[in-house]
Amino acid sequence: MNQQQWMLRERYYIGLLNALYTLKDTVEHMQAWYMEPGSEHRDGDINQSEGYVKLRSSAWKSFSDIKELHGPAELVVSGNAVIALKEFYSIHWEASEFSACNAEWIDKVHKGVKEAHKIVLREAKNDLVPDIT
Repeated sequence: MNQQQWMLRERYYIGLLNALYTLKDTVEHMQAWYMEPGSEHRDGDINQSEGYVKLRSSAWKSFSDIKELHGPAELVVSGNAVIALKEFYSIHWEASEFSACNAEWIDKVHKGVKEAHKIVLREAKNDLVPDIT
């Protein structure tokens, strides 16, 4: 029974970590489109570029993957990991509703997903990696 529980925890932690990392990495690449001063005023041009469209699609897929894993993961991941995910959703929603431009949205989401990834990774290490000291 313990082995099955461990394997289930591992499956959900790995899935969440993969999706969180992919989203974090994708948003970092999206930030590169706004490195030039004043580029936040060119959202229309940037939004239409093929590379940016692919990044936005990848970000949406990763976010959807996180949301899909979240429900069942609550059975086995730590409470701190669940709280981190819920806080990230709140940040994501707020950024989506109240950001003045894409650059602002990207910055807020990047900070949120980076923090969520850090916490879920820490919790996965605590739950999955045995303390050998």
